[in-house]
Amino acid sequence: MKQQTEDRLFVISMWWRIAYGALRIVLGLAVLKVVGMPVIDVITTLLHHELVTDPQDALYSLAHSFFAHHPLYISYFMAFYLIFWGVTDVFLSYHLMHYRRWAFPVSLVLIGGFVCYELFRFSHTHSLILLGVMCIDTLILWLVYDEYKKLPLKEALVTSNETDVDHTLTPSQE
Repeated sequence: MKQQTEDRLFVISMWWRIAYGALRIVLGLAVLKVVGMPVIDVITTLLHHELVTDPQDALYSLAHSFFAHHPLYISYFMAFYLIFWGVTDVFLSYHLMHYRRWAFPVSLVLIGGFVCYELFRFSHTHSLILLGVMCIDTLILWLVYDEYKKLPLKEALVTSNETDVDHTLTPSQE
C-alpha cells in the first residue's frame, strides 16, 4: 500500500512538473513579446481593466511604488530563463516517468541545486511563498531519489517479464 502511494505521488509530481514546465515555456514566450518594456508598464497593461474599477488598488499601488524606485525592464534573460527551465522540467519529467536511468542523477543534481539556491534566497527574503515552493521541490527531490533507489528492482522485473514470453513459432507462423 505504501509502495503504491509513493508510486502515485511520483507520477503526480512528474505531471505537476510537466504542467509547470509548460506554463514556464508559455510565459517565456509571452515575455519575449515585451522585452525592453518596464515591468510596471506590463503590470499596468495586464491590470488595466481592474484599475478602471479600482484605481486605488493596494497591490498595484505597492508594485507601482516599488518599481518607481527600482526600475526593472523585461530582458531576454528572463524570457530564456523561463523557456530553458520549462523545457528542462518537461524533458526530464517525461524521461523520469519512463524510468530512463540517466534522467535520475541529472534531475537529482538540478533539483538539489535549485533547492540549495531557494534556501539561500529564503535566508534573505523570508518569503512564505518561496518556503512553500521549497517544500514542494524537496518532496519531489525525495520522490525522485526514492524511485531511483527502486530502479534496479523495476528493471529486474521488466527483464524477467520479457524472458517469460514464449518466443516459439506456432505451425501457422512457420
